[in-house]
Formats: sequence, C-alpha cells, structure tokens
Amino acid sequence: MPKKAGIKSKDNKNSKHGQAAMEYLMTYGWAILVVLAIVAILAFVVRPTTPESCQVAPPFECMPGAYVIYKDNSTLVVSLKNTGREMLKILSTACAYENNSYVGLMDINKGLSVGEIYNLQFNCTAKADPAARIGEDIYQGDIFIKYNPRLTDPSMVKTTTIRIVTKYS
Repeated sequence: MPKKAGIKSKDNKNSKHGQAAMEYLMTYGWAILVVLAIVAILAFVVRPTTPESCQVAPPFECMPGAYVIYKDNSTLVVSLKNTGREMLKILSTACAYENNSYVGLMDINKGLSVGEIYNLQFNCTAKADPAARIGEDIYQGDIFIKYNPRLTDPSMVKTTTIRIVTKYS
C-alpha cells in the first residue's frame, strides 16, 4: 500500500532521533577522547612524587629541604633550628625506641643558641624498623632527641620526636 503524502512513518521519526544521537556522539565524543588522551599523557609524564617532610615539635624546627639520607653510607642528615626563647642543649639522639630502650643512642652534648642551626647526623637506617624504608628511594622514620630546654635547670630533660620522610640521595 503506497504511503500517503503528508503522513510521516514511524520508522522515519526513529531514524531522525538516531541520527541526532550519532551526531552528538561524533561531535562531543572526539572532544572527550582528546581530553582523556591529554590526561593520560600528563599522568605518564608528570609522575606524582612522595612529599618530603620533617615534623618536629617546638622549640625545634626542621629547615625546609635540609634533610637528606645518603645511599652509600646510610647517613641521615637533618638541619634543626632552635626557635625557642633561650639557649638549649641537645643531650643525645636515638634512631628508634624498642622494648623500653633507645636503639642507636648517640651522645651529642651540643649547646644551641636561639636561632642557631645545627646539622644532626644519624646512621639509623640499618638499625631502624625495616618498614621505614618505603620502596627503593624513600625513607620514613622517627628519630628521638633528648634535650635540656633550660641551661639554668640541668635536671629538666625532655624528649621530642622528629618524623621524617625523605628520598635517598
């Protein structure tokens, strides 16, 4: 039976919707594909890095970027600044605290004036917890410092912890 003029068939209406959907996908699909490709390239080229950090309680401050661990001799160097109001004395440092005792205890006995920076050196990586080494190039661990906050009162001794995350150099 021939189609009458002016009457639209149901098939023609569905094909127009299909054509509109296909044009939409072709127009915006390419743009989405290009954006996904750029994101993939950026993710490959710009690799996220583990942030290096050094956290310590007052009266000490880690100098930004002045902490490193050397691969060849496993020496950890941390630059600390006395941000307190008076001179203090660093008595000793330790690499870890296990079974109620300090591991790798080192006597320092260094007076630190207000604003003075001191480079502490540790050989802790062999003695510290093996879980402290994250992957091949990152070290994360705690270091303990015993200090006298007031030289006028030598009986007062405090302990603070340095939490450090750094790359091996």
